[in-house]
Amino acid sequence: DRVAFRDNWLLGTTDKALEARLAQPERAASNGQSVQVGSIKDLTYDKALDIIKAQGGEVPKPGKPTVLAVRTDNAGTRQWEDHFVVLKAGGEMQVFSGTTRPHFTTPSGGWNPEMLATGNYELTPRWKDSKWNNAFIVNDENGNMNVRTIRDRNGDGRYSAEEMKLLSSSNEIRLHPGSGGSPSSAGCLNVKDYDAFIRYLGGTEVRFDLTLING
Repeated sequence: DRVAFRDNWLLGTTDKALEARLAQPERAASNGQSVQVGSIKDLTYDKALDIIKAQGGEVPKPGKPTVLAVRTDNAGTRQWEDHFVVLKAGGEMQVFSGTTRPHFTTPSGGWNPEMLATGNYELTPRWKDSKWNNAFIVNDENGNMNVRTIRDRNGDGRYSAEEMKLLSSSNEIRLHPGSGGSPSSAGCLNVKDYDAFIRYLGGTEVRFDLTLING
């Protein structure tokens, strides 16, 4: 297997029943436990594939990669350190770093930001829409934009262990290069070397599956 790593280190089912469940924010998340990934530099294609399969995710297919997104809570710096492991059919893999952003953005104006819950998703391009130019939409496994999220319910600027167990929902979760001149944003998924990530995926029109885990 050919495995290439990028060390871009950090800067600073949609049926009525599911829709009803998503509308109940007090429902506990069943897939929020951490997965033992080990050192991201030692991760192999086969191990990444095994993790995806164990989480019920989609294996990569010709023309449709699978991304294993590993989210790590660095308690010492109160930051989320994300990595995006792109797997292609045939054994090709490349690792991209996410951007380091605050453990949570302190809310203002009563806004309680949220982030994507762990689970399996399909990402679709949204390049021709002026509002979300240069972005991918995060959909659930059946194409619904209303996806599972975790919300900072008490507005204290961080996610507590209890808040991590609860599910909310949002149709505003994207993967994009950042916002407001920053390579990061609250809630959405951000890759540091976004252009290289897009090139490795195969371009701006590629759909891909994503399995998000807490590492």
